[in-house]
Amino acid sequence: MRDQYYHPPQERGSNRLFSALGLIFAGILAIGLLSKAGVKINLPGEDSGSASGLMSASMDDSGASENGGVVVLPPKGEKGTEYDSDFVPKTPRDKPSRSSGRASSGGDVNAEAWIERFSETAVQQAVSKGIPAGIALAVGLMEIQSGKSINNWNDFMNRVIKPLVKLKEQSASGDLRSYFKYSANSDRWAQGLDEADLYKATALKKTLSSYDLSAYDHQVKARLAQEEEIERQAEYVSSEVTTSIRKKSRSAAVEDEETEAPRASNRYDEIVGSEVAKEVARKKLKSGRYLKEEDLTRLVEETDQETAKALKSKLAFPGRKVNPNHPDAAKRLDITDPKNTQAREELYQRKLKEQREKS
Repeated sequence: MRDQYYHPPQERGSNRLFSALGLIFAGILAIGLLSKAGVKINLPGEDSGSASGLMSASMDDSGASENGGVVVLPPKGEKGTEYDSDFVPKTPRDKPSRSSGRASSGGDVNAEAWIERFSETAVQQAVSKGIPAGIALAVGLMEIQSGKSINNWNDFMNRVIKPLVKLKEQSASGDLRSYFKYSANSDRWAQGLDEADLYKATALKKTLSSYDLSAYDHQVKARLAQEEEIERQAEYVSSEVTTSIRKKSRSAAVEDEETEAPRASNRYDEIVGSEVAKEVARKKLKSGRYLKEEDLTRLVEETDQETAKALKSKLAFPGRKVNPNHPDAAKRLDITDPKNTQAREELYQRKLKEQREKS
């Protein structure tokens, strides 16, 4: 029994040799079949691509996907996100363009971020100075592409807004005035800037389209409509307050008709009070707390009280004016602030001059 299962060492080694040869033959046969099928096997060290230690199999055109994909297999025992089973290599068209949304000015500037940073300023300037927000942003981007730096509010005002405002003023009485009279029509401005030989209309319109800058013109239209409504309501409140001032002046008038002081004081209160009331009403309306018609009664009462408080201070220095270049000039010229008697006196003298010129 024991001899039946005994095999000499030489015979056992021969069997192992035949098994190894069989595996090699099977491998060669498999490679031959894969080659006929159009599959190429690259082993590590076979070519320059083997430096990565990967085995890759690529299909010919007949079996490739439409993006010419390459199936990449990781070395045995290694794992990574780039080797996940659902990984699809990107083709050139899948890669985002480096120039998309960027403009150069001695360094890359992200156009989208730049637009977001200056869009509100552009809208404000469109409302106050009549320069369309869309065209201002488009001109800014073109200036950046030409190599100029626009990194802060002063740069934007000096290199974009002020030149456009100057152009609008200079064209007010010329042949180009019809191009620049709209506050929210960037396309029309693009044509005008081309006619003025400053920028190409095609380039401006392409920039307007690429970044949808005309959307900011729609914001300007909405803001202008709101401003018109605020102005209408402020005019109403001002007229109501002026009527109230006039009634108070009459009731407190001195009976002596020869005294001119009360008359002069009444005139000041009516002229200056009307403007103060209008500005107070504007500020309150912009707060958004007076949206209903019934809120107007409360608005008139509050404005009347604040206007009366401001008119109590009349002490000013004739001939002395508020310095418009002072850092706090805006605050000092605010006629609604009771402390700013000089600003109200300047307003009064200006209104008197206008009345004399009209008469």
